[in-house]
Amino acid sequence: MGSKYLHCIFFLALLLCLSCQEEINRDDMKIINEKLEEKNRRYTNDILKICRQEIVQNAERYVDSLFAEQIQLTLNDTVYFPLKPERVVTKDTSVWNDTVKIKPIFERKK
Repeated sequence: MGSKYLHCIFFLALLLCLSCQEEINRDDMKIINEKLEEKNRRYTNDILKICRQEIVQNAERYVDSLFAEQIQLTLNDTVYFPLKPERVVTKDTSVWNDTVKIKPIFERKK
């Protein structure tokens, strides 16, 4: 007897759920898709903004550490020597073809 009422209640609940559904027309789907794209665009922009801020913070932290290291090096040394500049690599070597004979500056007395 109890299962008979259970089947009736289940059937009525199913009928109630199916009767409440509305069919979505194409105009509504278009509006829904536009709103979804707008929300997706805002989310993407927010994520990119956060990423840019993290990149700037990491770059500032790195530059600050370089400055701090340079300051520490100058404080530890009693004599400050500036850093050597990098050597310029040249591929072209100059060759001088000089055919002029060199005259002595002082002449010897004989």
